[in-house]
Amino acid sequence: MKKLFLTLFLGISLSFASMVNGIAMKVNGSPITLYDIQNTMEHENISKEDAIEVLINKTLYEQLVKKYGITVNAYEVNDYIKKMVTRNGMSKNQFDEMIKREYPSADAFVNVTKERLIREKLITEIVRGNLAIANDEDMKFYYEKNKQQFVGTTVFKIVEYTSSSQQALMQLIKNPMIVPKGVNVVAKNLKVSTLGVEKFNFLNQIKNKAFTPIIPFNNMFMVAYIDDREKEGILPFSLVKDKVFGNVMREREAKYLKEYFEKQRLNADIQVLR
Repeated sequence: MKKLFLTLFLGISLSFASMVNGIAMKVNGSPITLYDIQNTMEHENISKEDAIEVLINKTLYEQLVKKYGITVNAYEVNDYIKKMVTRNGMSKNQFDEMIKREYPSADAFVNVTKERLIREKLITEIVRGNLAIANDEDMKFYYEKNKQQFVGTTVFKIVEYTSSSQQALMQLIKNPMIVPKGVNVVAKNLKVSTLGVEKFNFLNQIKNKAFTPIIPFNNMFMVAYIDDREKEGILPFSLVKDKVFGNVMREREAKYLKEYFEKQRLNADIQVLR
């Protein structure tokens, strides 16, 4: 009796496992199981039809990664993270706090970063040589149609400090209430229309009530204090040309990728088995 019960139990268990792990469909030969569909439905809280769409797209994506031989190693991940931290001006403590706040663990953040790099590499491979580079005419047309995307400060209120002594300016930054001997002070209202791209970008990245880095200036040294920003308005094309170029190319990339993946889906060999 026990042997019969065990036989029946094993038979039911194997049958259930076969049902759960059974192949529901194949995408270009790659299997998607019933378990994959059920797990995606539960994890993403979506319908069966949506889960199937997600899994088909995921499978096509993984096939493209394999086709182009895309890989990412630990060095690339670490280098990307270091650059991200530097770019955002974060300390190690701030970075650690961000990880704790936004990710379940450090390993989860590393995995997300790795997937991001894989996707970036794949996109580069797919679009390489397939996008027309935006010229001045393209950029000016985009700028005129989308001027509200380029609103910003049109006047910087700054205080310029110049001195032949770099040490004196360093002392000033540490204690702004005391202006050391030999430091010249000039308050200015700078209209962005009079600035070149380099100077505009330099000032624009500094927060209000903060000093710029000390820079050499006519055989002397200079530091500026950003007191305030005034008069929001449309920035001149010459100052936002790089941003316009980036926007145009991102739009072209998004359109190309959408059409590319739609074509991949249409041409895919999808076999529904159950």
